[in-house]
Amino acid sequence: WGRSVNAAGPAGGERWCVEKIPFFILSIAASITTVWAQQLLGTVQTVAKYPWTSRLANALLSYGSYLEKCFFPGKLAVFYPYPEHPPVGPVILSGIVLAAITAVAVWWRTKRPYFLIGWLWYLGMLVPVIGIIQVGGQGMADRYTYVPLLGVFVALVWLVAELTEDWSRRPLILGVVAAIIISASVTLTIRQLRYWQDSVTLFRHALAVTEDNWCAHFCLGYYFATSPAHEAEAIAEYRATLAIAPEFSEAHFSLGTVLARHPDTLPEAMAEYQNALRINPRYSQAQFARGKALMQLPERLPDAITAFESAVRLDPANPDAHLNLGEALAQIPQRLPDAINEYRTVLGLRPDLVEVHHNLANALAQIPTRLPEAVVEYQILLRARPDFSGDHNNLATVLAQIPGRSTEAIAEYEAALRVRPDDYYAQFNLGLLLSRLPGRTAEAVIHFEAALRINPDLEPARRALDQLRGDPAPQ
Repeated sequence: WGRSVNAAGPAGGERWCVEKIPFFILSIAASITTVWAQQLLGTVQTVAKYPWTSRLANALLSYGSYLEKCFFPGKLAVFYPYPEHPPVGPVILSGIVLAAITAVAVWWRTKRPYFLIGWLWYLGMLVPVIGIIQVGGQGMADRYTYVPLLGVFVALVWLVAELTEDWSRRPLILGVVAAIIISASVTLTIRQLRYWQDSVTLFRHALAVTEDNWCAHFCLGYYFATSPAHEAEAIAEYRATLAIAPEFSEAHFSLGTVLARHPDTLPEAMAEYQNALRINPRYSQAQFARGKALMQLPERLPDAITAFESAVRLDPANPDAHLNLGEALAQIPQRLPDAINEYRTVLGLRPDLVEVHHNLANALAQIPTRLPEAVVEYQILLRARPDFSGDHNNLATVLAQIPGRSTEAIAEYEAALRVRPDDYYAQFNLGLLLSRLPGRTAEAVIHFEAALRINPDLEPARRALDQLRGDPAPQ
């Protein structure tokens, strides 16, 4: 390849350069797009967190480590933590090895151009992922070497082919060597695959072959947190994560989420959410989780509302944050209009959340001037779930408060009883409505009696029945 360019002369070299320009343009565009996308995700790390000296040292160390793991594939891990202080000795040794191989490749550039090409392939293809632009918290990753190591293999294969060209039994010897290499690779692959059988095995192996692996601890915590039986292990793993990476806001948040499941550890959960927000004030999930924890303490309702409002400001498209804010506001009569607005926002974001119509209808039903709106919401709810007696009962109760709609209210109470004949609330409410209508007292008595047969302890029904029969109230 190198000789063909030289043979072509200046014009040939010019054509070779020109034909590669579109590929360079595509590469630059892809690089810019990738960096931009990673910045939007917030994964591109700042120079303050990863100084240039640390990045360059880790790059040198990684170049050498990748070569070492290529030929001696031991201590492979799903995640290699970024070294806070790269060890000076290995960094210097890696630099010496890289410089020596580069010197040999340059020295052989005329005699063995393939070696220089393969080596430059390895060096160049690693540049985007070597950490000069640091993305994420890993120091290196095995997956980054899939393409770069092709250059090393090209250089070695061609070198072996050249050095063994005159061997009389070359095919046999190289075939045996290849069989040994392939067999060893298969054996090592089978062994490595055993570590991938489940999350616990994978990340515990990572802890065994690396140091200060905060990510492995965090992933183990995440796995254990999904099972109530392993909450203690989850807490231990999250605490181990924070012992290594105390400024890892996600670990504070995750630890708080597990602690918030139990009332006795709720104060600790609050502290963890606060730590997460101290590190990342724009952490909307932490604000939302803090609000849910505060909702467990009735005296902290105003603080819960403040937390939910912050979560909504940080993430306006989060329907759960709007819904929980609405539920908190609905507990304060003066804030019912605000709660209604939040419920309507939820339905704007997620029209499929039918249950929110129930919350909205209940809030509207508490404001006399908005009873017709409540009727509409209950009707929407009943179209989605017509066999839910409670919704029929609630709609009937609202209709009964609107002049001229008693007949519709009676029909809804009757619909509730068709769905659930033992619904004593519907029996009682229908009796109350009928007792207020001229000529319907006998029917009212029937429904009060039915309510008492279902629930003999329903005192309001007993009092209403006594009043209709003219019995004296008990002293």
